[in-house]
Amino acid sequence: MESINVFIEVKGQYIKAGNLISTGIDLLFEYDDEYNLNGLSLTLPVKEKLFEGTEARIFFENLLPEGEQRKIISRATKISSENVFGLLKRFGGECAGAVVITSDSNLQSTDDNYELLNDNDVLTLIEKLDTTSPAEDNDMYRLSLAGAQAKTSVKIENDKIYIPYGNSPSTHIIKPFSKTFSGLPANELFCNRLAKECGLPVCNTEIRKIGTVSALFIERYDRYINEGKICRLHQEDFCQALGYAYHVKYEMDDGPGFSDCIKLITQESRQPAADKILLIKWFIFNFIIGNADAHAKNISLLYPEGMKGRPQLAPFYDLVCTTVYSGISKKLAMSIGGEFNPDDVKPENWKQFCDVVDIRYSAFKKHMNTLSESIIESDIFKSPSSDIHKEIVQVIQSRIDMLSEY
Repeated sequence: MESINVFIEVKGQYIKAGNLISTGIDLLFEYDDEYNLNGLSLTLPVKEKLFEGTEARIFFENLLPEGEQRKIISRATKISSENVFGLLKRFGGECAGAVVITSDSNLQSTDDNYELLNDNDVLTLIEKLDTTSPAEDNDMYRLSLAGAQAKTSVKIENDKIYIPYGNSPSTHIIKPFSKTFSGLPANELFCNRLAKECGLPVCNTEIRKIGTVSALFIERYDRYINEGKICRLHQEDFCQALGYAYHVKYEMDDGPGFSDCIKLITQESRQPAADKILLIKWFIFNFIIGNADAHAKNISLLYPEGMKGRPQLAPFYDLVCTTVYSGISKKLAMSIGGEFNPDDVKPENWKQFCDVVDIRYSAFKKHMNTLSESIIESDIFKSPSSDIHKEIVQVIQSRIDMLSEY
């Protein structure tokens, strides 16, 4: 068996949480006897100490990229895409949240190992993200970002861009323009700004142009600056918190439905009533903007700085109108009253939805009307600035027209 250390960063200090162990067949995770803070996940409570197989694998594998992005880092490092332990050992230095996975048994401080990138370096980095990983060129690249979309993370300081190495923390995520899905970053930025107009908590995002290439830059909500030092906040997505593997993130694949997400937030949040309303608004907003990919990995819990006490709903991310793309299924990631086809959703489905999540139908209609009005009255909706924005506006208008008939 092989073991690797798992630390949690708390207010800039590293605390040994436990050990991730490979049996050669599966994973084990064992908490240190002295660890007494929040568990790394709601599915990994500290009092149980040892977790075998599925429980350990689900949380830790959800830290890794999916699909083609997993294959890219596998090719770059010659580590099998099925070797979860090996990939975490290689890329666990900078993950989502405050977890740091390292061979160092006595981690005392954050690395301050960054490479300053000039415009040509940034340009090359962005252009290569669809096909390769920075790990191909530098063994000290230790960054892992979950999800299926091409992305990487950087530090931005005084408007200069740095790539982090070792366990050095990043501040921003970069998403390139996709060759498969035209205008995807512009799509996400547009939807993100609409969400902000609706009063939903979202990440700060902007599109930057470097030379001839543009990309979406997203400020990480799980990082903060304290006395000039980048510190980590712990988080976990709803698949991790509910105990679902990344490959069953869709309800149609026996993954979590929205009722599971509502139950989780009402039972576990430190502000359950407020977070429940926010989550319901998130669901309605995604329906309005035509986002069929609003699954449980696209919602997260954010833990307190001191890793003591209950988490709360994290700011929303990955808000995209998927309906404008022919290569993405129009089926909803989570059903509305049992209906997955958005065109077939009727008032009866929304009424069933309201029963399941325990809100009045009149309250649902109030939220729906408020969100719709905020979107329609926003300047960016009234004056779309590109072809992709105009397509999104058409989708949104048709959804709002549909809902207005209720």
